[in-house]
Amino acid sequence: MELMSTVTSKGQTTVPLEVRRRLGLGPRQKIVYVVEDDGVRIKAAGKGLMSVAGALSGGKAFVGKEAERASYRAARAKRIK
Repeated sequence: MELMSTVTSKGQTTVPLEVRRRLGLGPRQKIVYVVEDDGVRIKAAGKGLMSVAGALSGGKAFVGKEAERASYRAARAKRIK
């Protein structure tokens, strides 16, 4: 499979969707360029920080920013009543 993208004047490019899917890349995740004699390989740099969120929380799952805010608002509304 060959895919193409364009490099901008700032040296930026968009990683094609099929490549992102195959590498399991998400937003803001780093990629590694492995330069070899006959070309360049691209691979995922590893999991992002969110993949380890909650690892030290004693078993509590990471709920996410929106859920945390909703919980805070509900608790605050309960105190005000």
